Amino acid sequence: MKKLYRPKVLQPDATYVLELEHLYDEHRNNKKDHQAIKLTVETCCDLNDLIDTVPKSLKKFSEVKKKSDSKELRASCLEELAASISDTRNLIAHAKTNYKLKGKECPSGQLKEFASCLEIVAIQVIRWFARQHKESRII
Repeated sequence: MKKLYRPKVLQPDATYVLELEHLYDEHRNNKKDHQAIKLTVETCCDLNDLIDTVPKSLKKFSEVKKKSDSKELRASCLEELAASISDTRNLIAHAKTNYKLKGKECPSGQLKEFASCLEIVAIQVIRWFARQHKESRII
């Protein structure tokens, strides 16, 4: 949106058009499921609300309980959660005999905990979306 509100929009030159093209290409990657889920989790979720509900298979969350001041560790927790959401979704949605596990799927014994965690994630995402101005929402 920043690019579209610049004064150059009324008299675009080649540089401006190339900047828009580059921006478009960057956002094209977000159409992939795993990238879209990762971006959503990183943008909308508060780690503090999730720490007590995540399954034990998400190892980085146990580390963040000990060292909660590390921004890199907190970011990697959300990244691990997003990868687990994506891989578990693919495991369930692509339930085929020849499906190959990717390694971040939630174990079947921890799916109840995972579902509780995802309920909190969904609530956080819905509340984040509700706080956005109606004109900036993409539906």
